[in-house]
Amino acid sequence: MQTIKYMFKHKHNMPFKTITITEDAYTAIKRLKASDESFSELFLRISPKRVTAKSMLGSWTISDKEFETIKLDIKKNRESLNRDLEKRHKQVWGSS
Repeated sequence: MQTIKYMFKHKHNMPFKTITITEDAYTAIKRLKASDESFSELFLRISPKRVTAKSMLGSWTISDKEFETIKLDIKKNRESLNRDLEKRHKQVWGSS
């Protein structure tokens, strides 16, 4: 069992939170921190950024062949879904 050794407090002109971590966690995170960087800055730097649809535009490049394959898969899935929905509709409401 690891003992807890370090506690951080970020004190600026904003609210702060105290977190408690193990010595191993402190050692690991300290290796990532730049000498002129606060722990808050480090956590913000390494935290995942919010991903939006707009930020993803252009990030996925595929060939024309891959595009056609994906398009065909989507079409097949829609057709299968439509057949399944029609079948369920008939089961619930009967033939119209």
